Amino acid sequence: MEETYLHDTSDISEAFVQKVGKNDSFVYSLEHRFYQNGQRILRKRQISAREYIESLDQRKRTSKDIKKFRQCFIYQGQYYIVETFLNVDQQPSLLRLETSNEQSKMQMPKFIKVLREVTMDEQYSRNELCKSGWKMPESDKKNIKDG
Repeated sequence: MEETYLHDTSDISEAFVQKVGKNDSFVYSLEHRFYQNGQRILRKRQISAREYIESLDQRKRTSKDIKKFRQCFIYQGQYYIVETFLNVDQQPSLLRLETSNEQSKMQMPKFIKVLREVTMDEQYSRNELCKSGWKMPESDKKNIKDG
């Protein structure tokens, strides 16, 4: 999976194109994310290869394309996504789940070792991870090493 962030005139939204696939077969999409009345709005649509290539001309110059390896699984009825950022310092893996359930009802899979919660940590936002020169915080590097 590859994500390319696009130049946007608004500070409250982000836009990017995605290229997802394997074995030289890909699907492309355009995604816009923004907040309205305190709620996160996501608009995503599939685009053609031609639209994808044309969109690359609008790439955000301060960002790099993000290359990710995505693994998905279901554990106790909950859908989980593990994304490993292949071209980012230390290749962090982030566990993501999207749910409407209350957090207290969710159980973390026993086979996953969580170093820390980064949901509200701006350092691990997509917007930060795509910046050229992003570096993993030293405290996280130490936690990984101490394992």
